[in-house]
Amino acid sequence: MKKELFALALLLLILVGNVWNQHRLETLTSSLDTLVEEAYASARNGLWQQAAHAAQEAEAQWTDADLYTHIFIRHTDIDALNAAFCDYRGALAGRDEGDILASYLRLTAGLRSLLVMERLRVGSIF
Repeated sequence: MKKELFALALLLLILVGNVWNQHRLETLTSSLDTLVEEAYASARNGLWQQAAHAAQEAEAQWTDADLYTHIFIRHTDIDALNAAFCDYRGALAGRDEGDILASYLRLTAGLRSLLVMERLRVGSIF
């Protein structure tokens, strides 16, 4: 009976950890998405300094979350998002609308895909 209780406690701990991870990731990506959207809207309105500031703030938040991301997120996904942030900031600095749109779409898709990949589903258990 002790083995079963230990196994149940371990499963509950894993479930609680996953719920915490999902909440933490949703909070992080929501904040990043808001700043990325703000930067894109500012760029579309020709407010280049505001756009650059919002993009820089988003990248700083992403970088500041290293302690969390480097434990819970796959390193290939981290690398892809790091590159997407660099592309986005570079496109804003270049002020090319096509590059800005492409990098904006790449970055927002990457952020949203993190949520989908980390969501607990029956298929991720079995």
